[in-house]
Amino acid sequence: MDINEFKTDRQLEEEGVWVPVDGAGAKIKVARINNPRYKKYFQRITKPYRRQIRSGNLSEDLAEKLLVDALANTILLDWEGLTKGGKKFPYTVDNARQLLSESPDFRDLVSDAAGEMESFRARELEEAKGN
Repeated sequence: MDINEFKTDRQLEEEGVWVPVDGAGAKIKVARINNPRYKKYFQRITKPYRRQIRSGNLSEDLAEKLLVDALANTILLDWEGLTKGGKKFPYTVDNARQLLSESPDFRDLVSDAAGEMESFRARELEEAKGN
């Protein structure tokens, strides 16, 4: 196996890629998990809780709240085609935070999409393969 197959496009990792959500045309735009902006943001918001994190005493609710905040601000960058109660549900960071908080399955979808290396592959490798 050629190690170049693990090469990803750093620009795509930060700017995000569109990922289909369902067969009806809904899609989300996600940045790669652990991109520099995510790391910096996560370090900043967890700083007040470092002692609790190190000792294993951070409550599950607070850990979830911090994760949702980081995902909403640095990973879930946009969406198209999502509705709520039959009405268009526009992308905003606040709406992203709400949806990520209310729906663990959607949060898992976003996390999985953001962690998928193949979505962020270097363009040169894809072009070389004729894709």
